[in-house]
Amino acid sequence: MPMVAGFIDDLRAAFGKEMIDGQIRKGMRGEPVFHAVENGHEIGTPIEHGQRIGTDPVTGCSVDLDKEGSAA
Repeated sequence: MPMVAGFIDDLRAAFGKEMIDGQIRKGMRGEPVFHAVENGHEIGTPIEHGQRIGTDPVTGCSVDLDKEGSAA
């Protein structure tokens, strides 16, 4: 998954390795916060169709708006 790996490296440079790796681990454990597909390989947890997501204004991480409340 070279394109995904490159994108993840860019995210780590921008937001820090610890935060990005934490989000990836959450996705691998079943939370819909990280999902990647490339060349037939898939990792993480897909976001359910119709699920409302947003971005936490402090951390920049994805949040489930139905679970966390409105980010606005």
